[in-house]
Amino acid sequence: MPIKILHKLIIALSITAILTLSLIPLIHAENFESITYAEENTRSSVGSTVDTLDLLNGSLYDGNFLDTGNAIVPTTGSFDTADGYIFVANYFTNNVCVIDPSDGDIIDTIPVGSGPMAVLCDGHNNMIYVANQRSGNLSVIDPLSFSVMESIDVGSGPQSIAYDPQDNNLYVADSYSNSISVISGSDHVSSTIALPGSSDVVFNGYNGYLYVSQYSKNQVAIISPANDSILGIYPVGAGPAGLAVDPSNGNILVADQLANEVTILSPSGRRLSVVNVGYDPFQISFDQNNGEAYVTNFNSNTVSVISASSYSVIKTFNVGLNPYGVFGLSGSELCIVNEYTNNLTLINTTENRIISTINIGSGPQGICYDQSNGMIYVTNAYSDFVYVINSSSLRLAGIVYVGWGPSSVAFDPFNNLIYVANYDSNNISVVDAGDGRSIAEINTGSGPAGLVVDTENGYVYSINQLSDNVSVIDPYDNSVVSTIDVGLSPFSGAYDGSNGMIYIGNFGSDNVSVINATYNTVEDSINVSSGPQGVAYDSRTESIYVINFNSNTASVINSDNRIIAMINTGSGPEGVCYDPYNQNIYISNSGTDNVYAINDTTYELSSTIQVGDYPFRDVADPENGYVFVTNTYSGTISVIHPSNGTSKNVSFGNVPDHLAMILALSLLPIIVALSYVIIRAKRNKKRT
Repeated sequence: MPIKILHKLIIALSITAILTLSLIPLIHAENFESITYAEENTRSSVGSTVDTLDLLNGSLYDGNFLDTGNAIVPTTGSFDTADGYIFVANYFTNNVCVIDPSDGDIIDTIPVGSGPMAVLCDGHNNMIYVANQRSGNLSVIDPLSFSVMESIDVGSGPQSIAYDPQDNNLYVADSYSNSISVISGSDHVSSTIALPGSSDVVFNGYNGYLYVSQYSKNQVAIISPANDSILGIYPVGAGPAGLAVDPSNGNILVADQLANEVTILSPSGRRLSVVNVGYDPFQISFDQNNGEAYVTNFNSNTVSVISASSYSVIKTFNVGLNPYGVFGLSGSELCIVNEYTNNLTLINTTENRIISTINIGSGPQGICYDQSNGMIYVTNAYSDFVYVINSSSLRLAGIVYVGWGPSSVAFDPFNNLIYVANYDSNNISVVDAGDGRSIAEINTGSGPAGLVVDTENGYVYSINQLSDNVSVIDPYDNSVVSTIDVGLSPFSGAYDGSNGMIYIGNFGSDNVSVINATYNTVEDSINVSSGPQGVAYDSRTESIYVINFNSNTASVINSDNRIIAMINTGSGPEGVCYDPYNQNIYISNSGTDNVYAINDTTYELSSTIQVGDYPFRDVADPENGYVFVTNTYSGTISVIHPSNGTSKNVSFGNVPDHLAMILALSLLPIIVALSYVIIRAKRNKKRT
């Protein structure tokens, strides 16, 4: 390389090094200004949904992911023998999930009409028919494409479908319009049969007649499909719901829900026997392989097995909560649809044993942040467990089994324990946050729906909705030391650190009970708007925010127990929390599937953030300002970043000073080496 070029290179590198070293203070100052600006941006910003955690399969999605295929309140289903899949109707989420029974995988989820109640796989045309009770129609699904091909309007409140192979007609029991809709092969209603209280309809291949249970009339009607005429009406027990046919003799088994029994009729309608079963029997399925009938007992959480030869119960299975639907699979397998726990129980009918359980939905509701370990605890209200989520990785860390119907959860910093309110078990589960074990159960009032922790002394307040009172729990021995009567249907509460009061929102009496935490007595009652539900405390302004579900408002109460502001919310506000990181109030609106961010100084709406289906409760991580929202119907957790990512933006001017020092010092050896080369080159030139 020519010496002149080396000279120029050394000069350029030297200037670069000198400028880099001299700019370190400026870079440091620029970095400080940028961080300060980012903090100011963060605290004035309210963010957006940056991640969605699917609780059913543990998947984490970018942004506001909605297509989770969650199944809430499955009613019944049907088995498609052509492809070997199960089709299950989910009443609350208005969809049908397609399940492979061999491994329990959910293959697809198909949106249908509103309130799907029944599913029929039609072997004649290989189509799947779904009765949508709320929208009054049938959705016709192509099982090859998993898509709805058409919709057929029927009567009001369809809840059962039967197929007649003699003429390929469908018969739909329209419970609200007290009729049977007859659908011909051209997929339209060709005629209607007036029949009050129509509940279930089945085709009896033994004689070619249709049988319809009339729930409100306590009777069963026999219909001739040849001319749609009623051949006879026969009395049964109270509240006949589901029907099943014994194909060997044509006998009809009737689940009399209100009588807690099953009536067996002959094909002509003559009463043969009555069998006592569990509470609220809903549906029946007859297994012709073993000659036994399986009855779902909705409020006993059991399935009764009836021998058709002896007309007696020979076995009882414990299944999930509120079993509703029951239908046969291939061979000797049976499927039970558990409405409340959102799962399926598979039974081997040859051995009469439970094979497996398939979870198809999740109903997250209560949520809390554990500041001792950074974990998020989320109750699955339609089950008996709580999810544990790592707030850093946003991944499922495990589950903790508690009582039935966990509705609320709270962290007590006084003893580092987690308290879970089990609505259906009427107790509180105490969980060791260190190892995730449930270490105790505390009996409370009826229907514990909310929890409040007094952070001064660690006392826990269980808000018991059905008994209209609050149980006070001593954290030293986890015993109930007092019971306080409050308003009607209390739901939620919060502790006010500025005045030591507990505020309880009473949904049924439209007021807030103010409890003195020192004496555990009600000192005041504050009238608010209709349906007070969620309650939160803003430590900066020392204010209480009360969510009024029915009036779509939030009441702001100061430490003197005066209402100082009223804020309009979205439709159906459920949850509320205060984020100390940016001084915003976050309100979850279940009717509009969004979260309002409210400025706690001006009470103005800062932003509207879209989240999942039916947001219920929310909590803020005070360390970084992230807000976690439970979406009950979509079975997800929405993660809201408070700064819209502005604090993550890194420009070149934000290079830290130690990196600038490294850059500058790394140039010095190069300069020295090049200088040595030039000096040697000059000396050699002089010698020559």
